[in-house]
Amino acid sequence: MHGPDRTWGRLARAAAPRLAAGTLLAGFLLLKCFALWPAVGDENIYFYMATRVARGVLPWREFFFAHPPLHLVPGTLLALITDFHLPLFKAIPAAAAALCGTFLWRSLRHISGSRAGLLGLFLLLFSYDFLRASSHYTGVNVGLALLAAALDAALRRRDRLAGGLLAGAAGTALYLAPVGIGLALARFLEDRRAGWRLAASGLSVFAAINLLGLATGGSSYLAQVYAYHLAKPHAAGAFGGAIASIALTNPLLLASPLAAASAWALGRLLGRSASATSCLRLLRFTALPLVIGLVFLASLSRVFHFYFLPLFPFLALAGGFGLSDLLRSVGGALRARPPRAALARAAFSIAALGLTLLAADGVRALGLAHQPWVGKVGTVRHYSFQGSPLPDGIDALVRRTLWRDERRIGARVAGVTRYLWHESRIFRAAEPLVQTVTQQVPPGPLFGDSTSTPLIALLSGRRIAADEVDTNIMRFKSGATTLEALFEHLQSDPPAALLLHPGRGIATLPGFQTFARLNYRLLARHIDPYQGPYEVWVRQ
Repeated sequence: MHGPDRTWGRLARAAAPRLAAGTLLAGFLLLKCFALWPAVGDENIYFYMATRVARGVLPWREFFFAHPPLHLVPGTLLALITDFHLPLFKAIPAAAAALCGTFLWRSLRHISGSRAGLLGLFLLLFSYDFLRASSHYTGVNVGLALLAAALDAALRRRDRLAGGLLAGAAGTALYLAPVGIGLALARFLEDRRAGWRLAASGLSVFAAINLLGLATGGSSYLAQVYAYHLAKPHAAGAFGGAIASIALTNPLLLASPLAAASAWALGRLLGRSASATSCLRLLRFTALPLVIGLVFLASLSRVFHFYFLPLFPFLALAGGFGLSDLLRSVGGALRARPPRAALARAAFSIAALGLTLLAADGVRALGLAHQPWVGKVGTVRHYSFQGSPLPDGIDALVRRTLWRDERRIGARVAGVTRYLWHESRIFRAAEPLVQTVTQQVPPGPLFGDSTSTPLIALLSGRRIAADEVDTNIMRFKSGATTLEALFEHLQSDPPAALLLHPGRGIATLPGFQTFARLNYRLLARHIDPYQGPYEVWVRQ
């Protein structure tokens, strides 16, 4: 009589963790709908490049591209089946980030159960820098999805698959390689034969990816993907400044490994050999990628915030495991009979949880103390809410629950609120710039600021002159390209107009300023409320 009820109960219990994980992922993707608007940034370079590759233009050989081959694959595949549509292309990093979270959840659920999976998934998806970075097609998102899949495969002892996925991650963004090496080393220490299998698979696939790059770009591939990054000038204090910023905006994620260490210590103290062994395995798979990744970042001449993203899945892995294990210990102590027998365990676990929260507050305080605007603490900034393409009722709910119109510098702010502030600063000058180009600029290609011109070209149906898409100032400061070589290349495909961002990027180079004044005249100037002035110059 009770058979069907018991069956439904088992099914419900089995489905509940998946439903909870799906709810977290759905909430994350809902938030990503607020990031579908035009933005200023390097992603516009890669959107344009992907559309050109889809039309048969070769990267490295026919245009400067500083990343390995797999970065452009998702965008190119999308461009092969549809014309450029900004929300569709903006969905690539969001979908990749959701995949990263899914594989992290699978890993934690496999090694430590459903509660750990959900806690780790929450820590990852709703940390500020993960939310922010998953709005932009910089390559790190696709690489993180492959990295998290490799982590899941390695924990399940599927070594050849893990090696191939790690190679794919490095073949998307090279700065993912160090944490991949840490992951491979963790597997090697666990099982030498398995480690060699993983390494052999990874090296073979990575070699194949680079051979593809060499076949496509020749020596230019090595010059642009490897030599260029090594030649970038040193930026003093870049590593420390980036660490401080990451600490300020993601304090709980950075402090959460303390919970994992506490859980391991608790297992040792209580003599729970199985728990301690499981925790030690996870700590090995966490600590080695984190340490090797940090050493690599500290060695770089120039560090950007998203370079730290490869550490996030491992921080969330440790945090999800540790928090779950401590909560499990508290729950077990409360259910113990007699309860006094478990008081010490409960006290230790509660103290460890409290210490983790205190550590998070300390991490945040350290981050705040090292911000360049620390002297402005207490001042107020105002933001205007930017809705999403979703129904008005959803926008209203998000605004009521997660949004603030004012930001007090230095105050505690939820990562989701900070993320919505970031997404409210859309590229509002894009529309008038497109109108100027389509209505007033003579036919012909465009050239200019690489964080905005590629997007304006795509939206107005124009080309970039001589496919000189990436005019990142580092190209010229590193010596990878000279202005003289650039001007000579532009003579083969003269720009009908220049789109410049005064005081930023290539417009700051005196030689380029002279080139613009001698050959072009100012046609229009548009002010973006967040980015400042943008100028359109046409040939004299």
